[in-house]
Amino acid sequence: MNLGRSGLRIASWNDNGVSSCKIELQDFINKHSPDIILIQEPHLRPGVNFKIPNFTTFRNDRTPIPTHPSGGTAILIKSSLKHHHIHTPSLGAVEATVVVLSPPPR
Repeated sequence: MNLGRSGLRIASWNDNGVSSCKIELQDFINKHSPDIILIQEPHLRPGVNFKIPNFTTFRNDRTPIPTHPSGGTAILIKSSLKHHHIHTPSLGAVEATVVVLSPPPR
């Protein structure tokens, strides 16, 4: 986990299936209080709802076979942070999810 110059706590989580690890993810959040969580390999299907309390979820699902989800990316961001999602253009073999944070007023 990284506490950058902005004072944000940022975590990276390689999951291999976030739905089956939701309890572990929630325990990690409770223990470390991250502001942003970058998730690789969430393996979510389009249309499947995935929520963590007090976080907004943005994701880019990969669906090579509808019955067997794999890959993808997701960003969980504390709902209290001012932000907006940017639609990710097709990047070929690269998977990405893009969110822009608005800096707090000085």
